[in-house]
Amino acid sequence: MTDQQMIPITQEAFNPYLGSVFSVRNIDVPFELKLVEIEDTAKGRPWPTSLRRPFTMIFAGPPEAILIEGLRVIAAPDGAFCELYLIPIMTHDAATVGQQYQATVN
Repeated sequence: MTDQQMIPITQEAFNPYLGSVFSVRNIDVPFELKLVEIEDTAKGRPWPTSLRRPFTMIFAGPPEAILIEGLRVIAAPDGAFCELYLIPIMTHDAATVGQQYQATVN
């Protein structure tokens, strides 16, 4: 992975990946997550330019397997990657949308 580009952990960097499928690299079995939602948690409030704006991302994974909470290396289809702390969250209909995961960036 060292020859690939790291994705900056900003909302602007992830916006183009909305709807993309990421592969999880630091587990023993193949696992994919689709980025299904990005939310600006600053909610439009003024934010100091010296600080990264907080945001939340929701990923959807397969309904039949749950990825345990933890720091994960995820890679985009273009090979760019990053580390995110992913938490499985309550999913209203996992059979339809898959198990969902949240990454909160402050």
